[in-house]
Amino acid sequence: MQPDRSFLLLSAAVITATLLFGGVSAGLFWNVLNAVGFIAYAGLLYLCVQGQMRRHPKLHQSISYAVLFLVLLHAVALPLLDPLVLLYLQPGAPYYMWAGLLSTLLLALAIFSALPAFRQSSYASSHGFRFWHRVLSATIVLAAAYHIIGSGLFIKHPIQVALFLLISIPALRSITWFARGVQGGRALAWFMAALCLAGFLGLALSWRTWVIAA
Repeated sequence: MQPDRSFLLLSAAVITATLLFGGVSAGLFWNVLNAVGFIAYAGLLYLCVQGQMRRHPKLHQSISYAVLFLVLLHAVALPLLDPLVLLYLQPGAPYYMWAGLLSTLLLALAIFSALPAFRQSSYASSHGFRFWHRVLSATIVLAAAYHIIGSGLFIKHPIQVALFLLISIPALRSITWFARGVQGGRALAWFMAALCLAGFLGLALSWRTWVIAA
């Protein structure tokens, strides 16, 4: 079963914004790992849109694990590939790097505090859970957006920034037409599609660099 319309639209918009103008490149694997981060961001937006519909809770939970895996892959593999990245994780690091770390930690908190085993001890009521889960989700998206835009590696032109912020609106504000694109499915199909999209974006970023260099 193919991923639903909402995720494909969000991913296409994120990819388009990323490829509109030139950006930094440090090799194929570096580009792919950054592309994983961009697709993870599209996944965050999708989770917010999916959560607005309050449908398919098991699928929502499974995809949240997949998104967290992509975020951790991006965050852990990049320093392993390029040790210079570690310099941006030390005291005095740029705020956008702390924003990325904050987004990751809050994502893990939102996921695990929503588990039935922890939900009752983490939230006073179901209403409180929904409220704080939405607050956490919005904070995660905003921190991740600041991490991406603040780095200025790929999203730096004003048109890109505006488009990137526009993409985030469906996650922060319920849009009925957009949310209707949320369907059921299998988390594995979503995850495989996310990996393919990340690979495509990584190759596209590298191809653009090769063309400019030529």
